[in-house]
Amino acid sequence: VLDLSKLEAGKLTLQMGEVDAAALVNGAIAATSALWRAKGLSMVCDVPEGLPPIWGDDDRLSQVLVNLLSNAIKFTERGEVLLAVTADEERDAAGRVLVRVRVEDTGVGIPEDRMNRLFQSFSQIDTSTTRRFGGSGLGLAISQRLATKMGGMIQARSVYGKGSTFTFAVRLHPVAEVLDTGWPHSPGDSSAAVLGRERVAGRHALVVERHARGRGLLVALLRRWGMTVTARATLEDAAAVGDVDVAIINPTGSERDAVTALAERAPVILSCVFNQPPEAPLAEWPRVYRPIRPRVLLEALRQIFAGVPRAIDGGGQRGGAAAPLPSELRGLRVLLVEDSKVVQKVALGMLSRLGLRAELARDGREAVERCVLERPALVFMDIHMPELNGLDATKQIRERVPKHEQPWIIAMTASATREDRDRCLAAGMDDFIAKPFRVQTLVEVLERCQRRVAS
Repeated sequence: VLDLSKLEAGKLTLQMGEVDAAALVNGAIAATSALWRAKGLSMVCDVPEGLPPIWGDDDRLSQVLVNLLSNAIKFTERGEVLLAVTADEERDAAGRVLVRVRVEDTGVGIPEDRMNRLFQSFSQIDTSTTRRFGGSGLGLAISQRLATKMGGMIQARSVYGKGSTFTFAVRLHPVAEVLDTGWPHSPGDSSAAVLGRERVAGRHALVVERHARGRGLLVALLRRWGMTVTARATLEDAAAVGDVDVAIINPTGSERDAVTALAERAPVILSCVFNQPPEAPLAEWPRVYRPIRPRVLLEALRQIFAGVPRAIDGGGQRGGAAAPLPSELRGLRVLLVEDSKVVQKVALGMLSRLGLRAELARDGREAVERCVLERPALVFMDIHMPELNGLDATKQIRERVPKHEQPWIIAMTASATREDRDRCLAAGMDDFIAKPFRVQTLVEVLERCQRRVAS
């Protein structure tokens, strides 16, 4: 109320100084992080690299951004909030650049007949909004007057029931030191940043992000750095992707097995909620916090790629990966018995990389039928499955398949205790691997199988 009174009386004075645009945005996101995290919203940030320092009132610019973000979060129950910043390369006659800050939400929206009252003091969308969301209606009014005081304006677009977009546009001077070094490449193009882009250019990145907008922004950023990008919404879909140089993943704690399998193929960077550590099962991998800051991600990639060769196209092996299997093993008929779609894709992909073509059975009953009818030489058997578990399926296979055509059965289980191993061997299984497993683990167990076949 005090700010509004000063603005209306013309007594508010701007305190001009150098403003770091990226820090301004990060500060606004940090200031509102408790709000959007508490509601489980996704905060998406799109800020270009190399925004120069601008000449403005840091506190008042921050106040406008925080007000717009807080307003968007308050009226959004699910979905996401986007904060995007753009700056025109061309300057006006006074040497100012046009900076636009856009805040989009997937909230309740604003009825068309209320739009003209949006920036009035103490105005709400309606009385039910006041009761439901609280607030005095001053935030937008103050923000509009602050924008006007700085020579800018705020515009709003909304579709009732779908969400709103607020755009704050203002012309500001880049600080004098930046004018000599060029726009928009300074100060973002430090020697470290240039070296980072040189190291990532030509690399192949896999992006796994369930939120479409965040996925698209990250893909666009990586492509600007000269990277080839493959994007998937889920780790299940990503399991079928071929060799990549790095995977940037927004996972959940329950997806540790899939992340571990992916980490066998390429370095992994986790994309985590701002200022919140990943769930304990995922704590071992490097991470960047969302909203992702380009410089932080670039530095993480630069460190990963220091001295590391690029992935080989066409499904070739990465440096240090297991070599293809001997020809006598590659010709074997293989059956994978697994009910998890994620593990199916991961395991089939690993076997394919080793030169093995595997068929799939989705439960124990199907496994028994296929072993009786098709006589596979090698079976990878999950232990915990509905209908018929792996132990009982193995017992039936041993009973129904002739002795001279019995397959080599390898147990797969997330439990790796001696008791579990003994139970598997007692049921008639020949070998045992613990999930999540690595390519090298498969190689070792297949080599044991080869020695058995040879004997």
